[in-house]
Amino acid sequence: MTNVLTAVVGTAVAALVVGLPTTAAAQFAAPMSPGYIPDTEVEAALADGGVLLRDPGLTIAVERISASPTASMDPTTNHIILVKEGSATLVTEGTLSNGVIQGGQDRHLTEGDLIVIPAATPYWWKQVPTGTIAYIAVHKETPRSGDTWGVPNAVQLIGWERIRTRMSEPGGPRDPLLRNPGVVFYGQRVGPDDGAEAHPNHSHIFLLMDGEASFMTGTPGTAIVDGRPVGPTVLHRIRKGGIMIVPATTPHQWVETGSNAFGPPDSFGYIAINMDTPR
Repeated sequence: MTNVLTAVVGTAVAALVVGLPTTAAAQFAAPMSPGYIPDTEVEAALADGGVLLRDPGLTIAVERISASPTASMDPTTNHIILVKEGSATLVTEGTLSNGVIQGGQDRHLTEGDLIVIPAATPYWWKQVPTGTIAYIAVHKETPRSGDTWGVPNAVQLIGWERIRTRMSEPGGPRDPLLRNPGVVFYGQRVGPDDGAEAHPNHSHIFLLMDGEASFMTGTPGTAIVDGRPVGPTVLHRIRKGGIMIVPATTPHQWVETGSNAFGPPDSFGYIAINMDTPR
């Protein structure tokens, strides 16, 4: 197992990041079952870090790190990071040699920012003025075939103000936060749906940012008839701070939304990470 995004505090090395699936296990790199990770579980993990979900080739974790004296690069693992606490200067790209990046770019991260680091990209936690920085991390393996469809292809920093603007009113899909082949991120605000929907080739990871909602999921692969999934369904009560997982082919529906801090009071704000099933 590989420990990534580790940190050094003084002279003691603290492996603060979870073990990831090996490349041999990375066959799907997509969520396998629908489910809700409660905000209370995410909040509890912020103290010391912890794994929230582990599927073949896909890990979702909360991680807390300090500045590191050396840079790293993960050959097959793509990182999607949402900052929850603290701030940092993260150096990315350039050329990595003996733990040092030459020609990299400084990127300043604060609470609410989202950054994507593709596989085989050097990165270095250069400075952490707040002592530590905590974030939700989605680690997605590149398929063994090497096909990069459905994984990010460039470092991209998406600031909290842009995310919030896209969640301030309905219409996020008109202005994606990120679009790569087989990958699209949205800042969205939704109200209740008239019926369920399902997507045959891409999964959702919803990072829940504002409000409360009742969200229904059906059994992956089942049909939708007259707006309702065939067979059993689960009604999840979800809220700001949690994470909703919706694999490809899973019927799903926003049943009830509300309790917002900003935006229309009867809607729900979230970041949608939509990634196609690896080929």
